[in-house]
Amino acid sequence: MAFTETLKAVMDAKNLRSVDITSDEITAPYLSRLLKGKVKEPTWQKALVIINSLDMTVDEFCDLEAKLNAKHDSTTQDKEE
Repeated sequence: MAFTETLKAVMDAKNLRSVDITSDEITAPYLSRLLKGKVKEPTWQKALVIINSLDMTVDEFCDLEAKLNAKHDSTTQDKEE
């Protein structure tokens, strides 16, 4: 699962809107392009700013991404069977 999918899941869980996590480093247009998939992955520096704006550590974000990947993988596997 991509960074963007994890970002969307966190935003949904925390009831955040794009405007809640924009800053000088992460502009509204950039975040919009990221969420729409027009930017494949953020740079490491931008990812850190985004994760920090979510009030999460990198480890917490990565752990959640891994859990979402595992859930996605098991759902995909179930559909193939």
